[in-house]
Amino acid sequence: MLNTLSAFAIKPPLETPLLNENGVFVKYEGAQIKGSVKYRMVFNKVLEAIGDKGIDGSSILIEASAGSTGVALSEVAAQIAARSEIHMYDNADPKKMKQIKDVGGQIVLHSACIPFPKIMDIISAKMKEGEYWHLNQMDKKSVVQSYENFAYEISDQLGDTELERFVCPVGTGGVIQGVGSILKKRYPKLKIIAVEPAKEVHIDGLRNTEELHMGEQDPYDKTFPDMRIEVAEVTKNVKFQDRRLGDSASTTLDLIRRNNWDKTLMIAAD
Repeated sequence: MLNTLSAFAIKPPLETPLLNENGVFVKYEGAQIKGSVKYRMVFNKVLEAIGDKGIDGSSILIEASAGSTGVALSEVAAQIAARSEIHMYDNADPKKMKQIKDVGGQIVLHSACIPFPKIMDIISAKMKEGEYWHLNQMDKKSVVQSYENFAYEISDQLGDTELERFVCPVGTGGVIQGVGSILKKRYPKLKIIAVEPAKEVHIDGLRNTEELHMGEQDPYDKTFPDMRIEVAEVTKNVKFQDRRLGDSASTTLDLIRRNNWDKTLMIAAD
């Protein structure tokens, strides 16, 4: 069984830099452990589960993931000497699959034509076996809460800066809601802008919520943002102050620059 010291074996998230260029602020999570903001959510949820004795030495940490969440979960599992099982579509990023395998994570691949709820049904069935602990990144309350400390970190780094927009891509919806709800209290006039791929566009880890939304079960409240923008193509390999951004961040930064927005915050999630 894991003892109380096991929680301290998990590396806490790093405080990543907030970059500023002409009033465009980029929270650079590429500098985070495993290079992704998802590490913050996984850290918080696993830490709480250890405290509540939801995880022990025989546990298998399980989740369905497009990539970054699976990478973070398998890393944390390795840190506490637990096992991990990541369910992914067979068209997932090979680099992220390699990262999962490199720390001992097991990958279960599914055909891309299988609806996501069906994969969640498979995970639910496995949960009945007793040895599994589900991260459950689709849980409404806990996923939003798991990003609140991240929001306060950003708020502290902004200091007295004026902020007019928070522009954020939508995956599960935890980041935009967790960070946005805290910043909205500090900046009541802040406009929260959701960035989503158009229906025919694929951006790893993101979704079009008009097409892919699970209704009441979904952690993302489609009424939360002030504005929703669909992007018709993916921008790749954009740099911000010599730091290379991933596809979602590159596309978001391109949108900000094309609109000549300043006093604007975005998160380079990975």
